[in-house]
Amino acid sequence: MGPRANMKKSGYEDIEAGKNKFVPLSSLAVLLIPYFWPRGIVLKLQVAVSLSLVAASRSFRVLSPLYLKDATNELASTGAVPYRPLALYCGALFLSTTAKQIQTYSYLRVKQHAYIDVSAAVFAHLHKMSMHFHLTKKTGKVMRVLDRGLDSTDSVVNVLFFRFLPTLLEVAAVSLVFACAFQDHWLSVVAVTSVVLYTVVTFIGTTIRLEFKAQSNQHDNDANDKAVDSFTNFETVKAFNAEEYETNRYMASIEQCQHTTYLTRGYLNGLTVAQQFIQSTCLFVCMAITGVKVTQGLLTVGDFVAVGSYILNIFKPLDSLGAIYNTIVQAVVDMSNLVELVEATPDILDKDDAAALVVASTPMAAMSPGTRRRHQPTVQFDHVGFTYPGQPASNGLKNICFTIPPGHTVAIVGTTGAGKSTLSRLLFRFYDVTAGRILINGQDISCVQQKSLRQVLGIVPQDAVMFNDTIYYNIQYGRQSATRADVEAAAAAANLTAFVATLPLGLDTKVLNATETPTTTREHDRVDAFLEQCVRCAAAAQLRSRPHQISVDVVVS
Repeated sequence: MGPRANMKKSGYEDIEAGKNKFVPLSSLAVLLIPYFWPRGIVLKLQVAVSLSLVAASRSFRVLSPLYLKDATNELASTGAVPYRPLALYCGALFLSTTAKQIQTYSYLRVKQHAYIDVSAAVFAHLHKMSMHFHLTKKTGKVMRVLDRGLDSTDSVVNVLFFRFLPTLLEVAAVSLVFACAFQDHWLSVVAVTSVVLYTVVTFIGTTIRLEFKAQSNQHDNDANDKAVDSFTNFETVKAFNAEEYETNRYMASIEQCQHTTYLTRGYLNGLTVAQQFIQSTCLFVCMAITGVKVTQGLLTVGDFVAVGSYILNIFKPLDSLGAIYNTIVQAVVDMSNLVELVEATPDILDKDDAAALVVASTPMAAMSPGTRRRHQPTVQFDHVGFTYPGQPASNGLKNICFTIPPGHTVAIVGTTGAGKSTLSRLLFRFYDVTAGRILINGQDISCVQQKSLRQVLGIVPQDAVMFNDTIYYNIQYGRQSATRADVEAAAAAANLTAFVATLPLGLDTKVLNATETPTTTREHDRVDAFLEQCVRCAAAAQLRSRPHQISVDVVVS
């Protein structure tokens, strides 16, 4: 009756499968708000300063060609070196770059705090999810969703709000300069039209290129899978003289990968040529319009130089538009997956009017052993029924009734899969019963706060999963405020002292990492012995936390 069997598909399982889903843009606000409206007045001021510096940086970029215009006109008319306009021109360029660098550094603290806040919120949300969630997902994939979502949020803020949007505002400002300072609306029309056309061509070309890139990656992965599969089954390949066949299969995938890579590169080169054609055409038309007006005496040579500078300035940030588009598309996918994770609703929730579980007026840790025994609670399973999500009702628990009086030890024995571990999970409200109720001192545990319930319970699980840290840390985990003397006393109570004494580092010895795999029979025996001590370590953690009730889940088969 394991919880992993026959599970139905759910939203977070789609996340695990890596399905690219887009959520409404409004839903992405939950990730973006901390970057623009952080907690604390100091961080809000830093956001305001950062946005002001972005505006200042772009303003200096817009002003600099006007100073270049003045320098050119003064040089052409007087023949003297135009020190003042040259200084203003160079100063504007310097201030533009400086403002950008200060903005990047100033905003870094805001991004760090936003990253911390969102990370902590998602991490806490994951811990609110039920055991069903954590048993039916792959932790590694969910953590990748978390990491990619956070990194992508940072990327969107950088490329969209601090690069692309300011560039569009700069294009609008340049259009106003063309219309007002140069008194030529055609310059504005040509510039804006060219930028729009440049953007559309870039988006279309990048989309096509990404499709070929995805095919190339697929063929590359296919070639890698075939190679790994072939070498894994090396003996079989040799036995059937299939070396040539395997080589041909591998080469077919490699050739497909190279072909799609060739097409991808061709589209990239074609896109670059198209972009350069639009930029060059815009530059030619705008400077031709200006040149005609210079010959007519309506504009100056300085105006001619300034127009060329403006056109080059507005197209320079657009050179990376394809990369920006690619970044935003992938980032929105990653952010959407993270939002789906955040919006996944916990299965086990406290009721709005849930009260704390009352067992004794005095905390258990402050009681003497005799007093603790007298205040142990009564546990009652009252016609309890339960079926794991996605399983047929015939596989579940039905009409379970028993009572554990204070101070008594009850052993529940049954075959594997009979539901012994499930009873402990129901007692801890890792799952909610589907029928009946569980009472502690007459209080229905579904009506009390989960935190207060687990504060009075202790468990030694069948699989003693330990943190990848020291034995001391694992024992102290039950009560982080415990002193070393408390930990040593708990270890002694769990008969762990003799084992710890054989270790060079004692309680400071790190437990075996779950990812380590025994390679020999002797190593396997050592791991088995160590895991037995881990069970005692888990018991020590529970004894140290002094719960009112302890559930010990042991293997009986």
